[in-house]
Amino acid sequence: MIEESLKPDGEITFLGDDEKEHKTTRGLVLAQAVMHSAEHKGQLATILKVHGYHLDLDALDHWSFAVNQ
Repeated sequence: MIEESLKPDGEITFLGDDEKEHKTTRGLVLAQAVMHSAEHKGQLATILKVHGYHLDLDALDHWSFAVNQ
């Protein structure tokens, strides 16, 4: 992802699950990758909370991690 983020934004073509070619932008793919991982963190936090555990997502965000290094 880091390597791709260094490239200029532009149209990319990919083969979808339907075996057809689709077009989008590099920036959109990178944004989706970031948002998708955040979605899964939220799902995990909810599952753990239901079972009596607390996962502090604020402590795991990028800004908190970078500041505390």
